Amino acid sequence: MNKFGISQPVRRSEDSPFLRGHGKYVSDIKLEGSLTAYILRSPHAHAKILSIDVSLAKSQQGVHLILTGEDYKKAGLGAMPYVDPPTPDWNPDCIFKPEQYGLATNIVRYVGDIVALVIADNIDIAQDAANLIDINYEILEPTIETEFATSENKTPVWSEAPNNISFTHKTGNSSATDKAFNEAKYIITRKHVINRVAANSMEARGILASYNKTEDFHTIYLSTQMAFGVRKIIAENIFGEEESKFRIITNDVGGGFGMKASFYPEYAIVVWATRILGKPVKWIEDRSEAHQTDYHGRDNVTEVSLALDEKYNFLGLKVDTIANLGAYLSTNPAGPPTIHLGGLIGVYKTPVAYVTVTGVFTNTCSTAPYRGAGRPEASFIIETTIDAASRELGVDPIELRRINMIPSTSLPYQTPLHFNYDSGKFEEALDKAIEVADLAGFEGRKNKSRDLGRYRGLGVSYSIERAAPPGFEYNEMQFQPNGELIIYAGTTNNGQGHHTMYKQIACEYLGLDPNNITVVEGDTGEVKKGFGTGGSRVSAMGSSAAYLA
Repeated sequence: MNKFGISQPVRRSEDSPFLRGHGKYVSDIKLEGSLTAYILRSPHAHAKILSIDVSLAKSQQGVHLILTGEDYKKAGLGAMPYVDPPTPDWNPDCIFKPEQYGLATNIVRYVGDIVALVIADNIDIAQDAANLIDINYEILEPTIETEFATSENKTPVWSEAPNNISFTHKTGNSSATDKAFNEAKYIITRKHVINRVAANSMEARGILASYNKTEDFHTIYLSTQMAFGVRKIIAENIFGEEESKFRIITNDVGGGFGMKASFYPEYAIVVWATRILGKPVKWIEDRSEAHQTDYHGRDNVTEVSLALDEKYNFLGLKVDTIANLGAYLSTNPAGPPTIHLGGLIGVYKTPVAYVTVTGVFTNTCSTAPYRGAGRPEASFIIETTIDAASRELGVDPIELRRINMIPSTSLPYQTPLHFNYDSGKFEEALDKAIEVADLAGFEGRKNKSRDLGRYRGLGVSYSIERAAPPGFEYNEMQFQPNGELIIYAGTTNNGQGHHTMYKQIACEYLGLDPNNITVVEGDTGEVKKGFGTGGSRVSAMGSSAAYLA
């Protein structure tokens, strides 16, 4: 086995530049003649735009361009993209998909909605000019709370959806589940509120776009997880042109966490601005903008009921979730609340289940995949419900799990919510966790901590997740005349250590020195094709592509 091979303790190839301050982010890239973009955003959660006057702002020295929603519509540019989730039983016709454009036109629908784009010599001039834009709003009542978004007295975010419902997705066996509940000795019901979260990446979003009018070619530096996906959307969805006219370059990325896997309106309007002006345009998000407009995660309200018999065997599961989608649909809004519903069954032999997920609009920032994208939520719901049953029925939480655990002799096992477990030693893993945690010694440690004025608690959770969703990945390896190897990977590095992984694979099977290997990622001009990073897929699909290469 090569000393830099698979499973070896090696130094990460990526770390040295960062430790020496040589990371290369969008903000670090300087192009001659670059202009600065500033985005004027709505201070209101819900309001009509009665008028916008940009004349005074346009007259300021150093201001090159101001664009509004009316300009976007007149230019005939496309709406933001929507992608159906790869959810079993998903009906593409079940969802209402309102169109979102690069800038708001007659109505703003959340605090941070884009009202105007200002391009100037520098950020100070741009911001001062934005402050001179005269906007007359008529304030409307906002709808904010997830749980009550569909209430009769709530103002519709979209007139076409008067009940604020975007979609309703149902899966499982309703009649069989009802029957199991009718026959149950015990029914445990709980409401779980999974709060909204923001990614807050170290590097906020940013884009630097340059357009060569002579060659009709765009070069775009972007902090993203999906270089190839963004190129396709900008080319086809926004401008209706060939992908060959656009090059996306993603260098170092200071954190993505799923939030940077989506497409954002800022990308469309900055590229549009550079096309108009013929000069490079850079937009770097500030931290306040990030908190307001980086797509959020989670924000679900779930009512769950677990049916048990007199011996505490699980008989059935009912789950009803309201998922807050925000004011607009992000690129993949229905994915997080629906794609991992199989995780609600966990490692338990619950025979029947029925799940309803309702996606609702509110006057808030859009939600999108973030840190597990529905997997942590599913595990949280089933595991906390089992804990509630344990407390209410007076049964040890570990014993209750053990009673209902899928035995190895039952594998492969088809769950009632899509997942089919082909292997697994669930009880053996539980026993190992108990041993490693020294559960027998817990009371002694608890008493010792109490003597020191500290409190020690014990929690139990048995989570199972599906990672690496279906798709493809690309990898190409080219030897140079001097014997060095260049690996072209279709993934997009966001700090996970992709370069180290690819080098380990090459060293393992080709016997190379890692110092003689270069990895190229995130550049659609250098790599022929690819998908990106997200859903814990790169170590599985990226490495498989590298092995085949």
